[in-house]
Amino acid sequence: LGSQFFVIRSGELVVTIRGQTIRTLGKSDYFGERGLLYDEPRTATVTCQSDEAEFLVIDKAVFRHILESKMLQHLEERIRLQQTDIRFADLRPLGVIGRGSFGVVRVVEHASTGTQYALKCIRRAEAVRNDQQANLRVEREILLENDHPFIVKVVRTFKDRRYLYFLTELVTGGELYSTIRVIGILSTPQAQFYAGGLILALESLHERGIAYRDLKPEN
Repeated sequence: LGSQFFVIRSGELVVTIRGQTIRTLGKSDYFGERGLLYDEPRTATVTCQSDEAEFLVIDKAVFRHILESKMLQHLEERIRLQQTDIRFADLRPLGVIGRGSFGVVRVVEHASTGTQYALKCIRRAEAVRNDQQANLRVEREILLENDHPFIVKVVRTFKDRRYLYFLTELVTGGELYSTIRVIGILSTPQAQFYAGGLILALESLHERGIAYRDLKPEN
């Protein structure tokens, strides 16, 4: 059973389960929370990929003492998003929340847990017609490896004869472009909130050598 919680100060690590890479971790990421919250045996292996790494270490008793309700809720939500054993047949469609040139985005609900997700449905024929296969593979690899509170979490992917599916966390706040059209010019605190979240997300990507080249209010 786990007895410590780790916060990464520097370095790059990779999380694997039975030899399969689940995600990568970098500065300000953390691990070890599941074993402390649920008294479960460790199931994943965390390996240092950089020459060295530095951690902040919190013992189990201190971790549980400082854990407040909102922080606990956040950790439990992130843990649910790390469940990769979801079957496509267990997802129940609830409605469409977006449409694009390649397909639609639906709200789906897991039949047994009740957890809601977004399901991005991409028509394979359109992806081939627009020569997007390689881009979609890269997008899949990057999103599956990243686990950051300001980057939409991809839980897993599926495919059938007609569609590729990206199952992601459900974020219902809308995009910045629509928000500005509704409320007008942002106040200083609002602008600081958006800018802060954006900087943290880009910092996390850049530390992994990833450049995001489509930054705009619509995204």
